[in-house]
Amino acid sequence: MGFVLQLAGLRRTPHANAVAARAATVLLRYGFATSTLRLGDRVVHGRCFHGWIEGHNERPARGTILVLDNGASVRTLDPNTLLSQGPRRLLPVSALELAGCTQVLGDRIATLAQFDNHVHLRRISLLGRPALALHFERFTLLVSARTDRPLGVTLGGVASTIRLSPLTPVAAQALRQGE
Repeated sequence: MGFVLQLAGLRRTPHANAVAARAATVLLRYGFATSTLRLGDRVVHGRCFHGWIEGHNERPARGTILVLDNGASVRTLDPNTLLSQGPRRLLPVSALELAGCTQVLGDRIATLAQFDNHVHLRRISLLGRPALALHFERFTLLVSARTDRPLGVTLGGVASTIRLSPLTPVAAQALRQGE
């Protein structure tokens, strides 16, 4: 009886929000992303790692490191600590989201999938393949139409492509050292 009351009383999740939730789940399964950002006429490549990094007072801490090939880097150690170095053409949080930093972007999308009733979904073609564009208030997430795997982000006139991959120990060490 309780199930029938729930079924009758609860709204069905909008399709766009369900796609966003699945995309967030895919992101949060990974700890490493590589990306290509188009900043006007410049192309910048990034590598983003989430895991154990050097924290305050050189103690191990969970965090995220983004290293861009233009010399910029962003490091998060907890929700309240954000460190940025090098040339900046983007706000640090925007850079983390555009680069597909899995924990930062995944958490953001998961929250929006749950609480934003204004997520819009549009079918598009991306490099000749079917894709979906999830439009949020601040940015658009591009996902595979077949797997809901994130493929890119557009935010404030900047577009990026994202590639999620398993992290090798060599790449993890290089990112920890800021290379």
